[in-house]
Amino acid sequence: HGAMIFASFEVVIALLDAGANVETVDITGTDAFMGACGFGRLNNIKMWMERFTSWNVNRKNSKFGSSALNLALYMGPRKLSLVKYLVEYCGASLLTVNSGGYTALTLACENEDADPMVVRYLLQTCSLIDVNMHVVSQNLTWKIIRSISTIGVISRTTNSKLLRLIAEEGGMTALHYAARRGDVEIVELLMEYEANPSIKNDLGR
Repeated sequence: HGAMIFASFEVVIALLDAGANVETVDITGTDAFMGACGFGRLNNIKMWMERFTSWNVNRKNSKFGSSALNLALYMGPRKLSLVKYLVEYCGASLLTVNSGGYTALTLACENEDADPMVVRYLLQTCSLIDVNMHVVSQNLTWKIIRSISTIGVISRTTNSKLLRLIAEEGGMTALHYAARRGDVEIVELLMEYEANPSIKNDLGR
């Protein structure tokens, strides 16, 4: 994990040649390949795919149900080359939704370092992406967490910033995230692709 995220591919190769287990995951169920995607290590990712040609790039981590592409879109700047490689060479799906209900597009727009070129690439590449798709919990755990959070915020019985954030994100669209961050360029881009500005989240915002 450390080598894939922080070191050169020569170091990764040395560890693999010494018998490092590629199936090892961290506490969230994230493997080394996913970690490298999150931190934008394209050279390490290319080496990995050349070595493990049948690697399942669409596998998800156990804690959040996120794929390597999900992590790449959500974390860090300047990810266009990496995203293109994952989609066009590795076959990463642009339609994967993680357990919290976040799509490739919502994750790309939520990213604090969101790149308009990445957002445009997603919209141009896959006609099946719904620009107005809401964040909707995909499993029982997330449904319970979000319900408790929403009730707590509406009833004003919680001061937890985390629960408030979880509640606010229920029902949000990519446009909500771009607008919340004040990203005019991405807001205009989403509107160009018919994002609906009247959609409200679960809290009616």
